[in-house]
Amino acid sequence: MDSKKGEAVLVNPNNQSEVKTFFFDYTYDYKASQEEIFASTAQPIVESVFKGYNGTIFAYGQTGAGKSYSMIGYGVNRGIIPMVSEEIFYKIKKNEKRG
Repeated sequence: MDSKKGEAVLVNPNNQSEVKTFFFDYTYDYKASQEEIFASTAQPIVESVFKGYNGTIFAYGQTGAGKSYSMIGYGVNRGIIPMVSEEIFYKIKKNEKRG
């Protein structure tokens, strides 16, 4: 996983010369925090929603890949849904104060 390049490289363990490379807008390795993922993926969507655009966050993938953990979180490691909710209510409250 190369987060700077947005690249995921898979090597066949039975044939080291068989390599597949996939490119994404963003990639995260096991060291990525919930906050880091929220800041780069969900927070810009919340900003767009407050500018009048529609926004969707959709989790899709293999069972056991970490979708529930990423979206909901566990314990003190809050996921995208609680962080988005907090951000929305913060922005609403902030806008109310402006009058």
